[in-house]
Amino acid sequence: MATLSSKKSTTPFIAFLERLLSLLVVLLLVASTAVATGRLLGHDFAAADTPAAPARTGTDLPADKLKELIPEGAHTVRRDSAVWEVFNDSEQLVGHVVNSAPLARDITGFAGPTPIYMYVDTEGTVTGIAAADNLETPDFFRRAAGKILHAWDGRKADGAAEPDAVSGATYTSVSLIRNMQAARNAFLSLPERAAAAPAIGWGRTAALTAVLLAGMLAAWRFRGKRFIRVTVLLLNVGVTGFWCGQTLSFSLFHHSMQNGLNLTTALPAVLLLAVAATAALTGRKGYFCQWVCPYGSLQELAWHLPFPKITVGPRTFRFMSRLRLGALLALLAVLWTGTGAMLLDYEPFAAFQPAQAGAAVLVPAALFVVAGCFLPRPWCRCLCPVGEILKLTEN
Repeated sequence: MATLSSKKSTTPFIAFLERLLSLLVVLLLVASTAVATGRLLGHDFAAADTPAAPARTGTDLPADKLKELIPEGAHTVRRDSAVWEVFNDSEQLVGHVVNSAPLARDITGFAGPTPIYMYVDTEGTVTGIAAADNLETPDFFRRAAGKILHAWDGRKADGAAEPDAVSGATYTSVSLIRNMQAARNAFLSLPERAAAAPAIGWGRTAALTAVLLAGMLAAWRFRGKRFIRVTVLLLNVGVTGFWCGQTLSFSLFHHSMQNGLNLTTALPAVLLLAVAATAALTGRKGYFCQWVCPYGSLQELAWHLPFPKITVGPRTFRFMSRLRLGALLALLAVLWTGTGAMLLDYEPFAAFQPAQAGAAVLVPAALFVVAGCFLPRPWCRCLCPVGEILKLTEN
């Protein structure tokens, strides 16, 4: 699949078509991993009686959420697809429960929709918000929800300030905030929706764009200038990685195929995808891994440190390349069975948000960086599934 013809392409146009076809085949392979989840590009096609179906529809009001939100002894009467009226035992209206799921179908976190239930009493005070079922990574979701879902407790629905997104769980927390906004607007009968914005904000998105443009300029006009090269690597690590928390991961590919992408919310990821795809289709081999990826940049900076180097010959490099292809095939295989999604939580890229990443991510990520002091980019060459996907497209 790395090359779709055994003969060398005779024209740039033919080479472009070969790479484009390779890209489409790779996209189909990644999309096939989402099929096992019963969800593709945000559309459910699993049987309605599967355990995940109620979590995605969010049209019912579960008993546990009722108990968590409404006063003891009260009961609900559905008003419409998103709102329930709450009555006490004397049949007096005491509040409303709003479900954001029907109101925010196009708002997703990292792994999919993050609907909420909001209870507002007759005085217009938000007295409780509960999360509905979702597919987010539990640790990330708990950290985001623990701060955000209680930000409006005891506040008037028409005057509550927006909570801040939680660093390291940006997509999840922004999705929760927008679900809260949608529920509040429904209660207030406001037709307008919250203004769309990238998950990391416009400022950081602009900074990320500037770093990407600087990397392109450095690679295509100032290649070979050591100072400029090191500056780009530092920007990739500091801005793209630690400040913006952005890179391409197999987890991103998998979840995007599973849930689709909101182009505004996911604009930073879309920019990275556009750069990677453009470089691959134009035959600039290894561009994303060498000039954009913050984890690859961190390993290369480690390689420049004054430590003894292990000499690696062509045969070893070939073995490392085959090992990476084998790792990608193994990952695809377990995802096709529907049992390997948990592996995606342990890609080392999550280490750029250390407050959110556990020891199971931080320790291996640090070990690969340390190994990078002696070997050239060991994770990139031996195991990175994204690097192998790009290579299959570039060749």
